[in-house]
Amino acid sequence: MPLTTISASQFAAADIKLALLVPNLPVADAKLTGTPLAAIGGTAKYLAAYFGATRVSKRQLDDLRHALGRLEQPARVKAVVKDVAGKPFGAAQLESLGLHGAGDQDSTVAKLPAKISLLMRLMDLAGVDSLSLSPTDARHALVRP
Repeated sequence: MPLTTISASQFAAADIKLALLVPNLPVADAKLTGTPLAAIGGTAKYLAAYFGATRVSKRQLDDLRHALGRLEQPARVKAVVKDVAGKPFGAAQLESLGLHGAGDQDSTVAKLPAKISLLMRLMDLAGVDSLSLSPTDARHALVRP
């Protein structure tokens, strides 16, 4: 089923539901409050490429999720293969981001607003307004024995 747009009120309702589902972090909040957060993995790698930066504000993330939410699926697919300035990613960058096939792009556009919402929830819980982004998918190196 093709994706439809996501309104500001739908994002607000999702944020409330997410806050109920994830009321706190598995670590004592007091230990994390104000601690800088770093995101690793495919979404962080994509966001670093999109913003052309390794640090992003919560406002930038919220602006992106709302911008994507206003678009229907075909337009959203076209949006995720470009950076924040509208410059298209090259073939090698698309491949490194896992966006080189139409199915990959469809999967990304379907999940990205929700993934951004979860990152924003974690930022709220940690009491931070910005997030460091890994420009590489470093999680595999971190979990190897």
